[in-house]
Amino acid sequence: MSQPVKSALLPIVLIAPYAITLFLAIVGGFVALVGAIGRVEDLLRIGGAVSAFGALAFFILLLSPWANLAGLLIRGSSDDGRRERGK
Repeated sequence: MSQPVKSALLPIVLIAPYAITLFLAIVGGFVALVGAIGRVEDLLRIGGAVSAFGALAFFILLLSPWANLAGLLIRGSSDDGRRERGK
């Protein structure tokens, strides 16, 4: 794979897990809200469970070493190797 393609795909691949888990948390919250307003207990429980899973997964990813690695890789890919050349 060429360097421009790698540098374009790397941030997307590294941020995708955060976006997916945050999306689950938000959508689960809305589903739980609709279940509570409509008095549909099954919808309330499913929405609450999805929301809790999404929020928990988001903060686990955020506090894991993966977050530090993602930050280093994104910053490292944006300097185009200037650090190695000593410039």
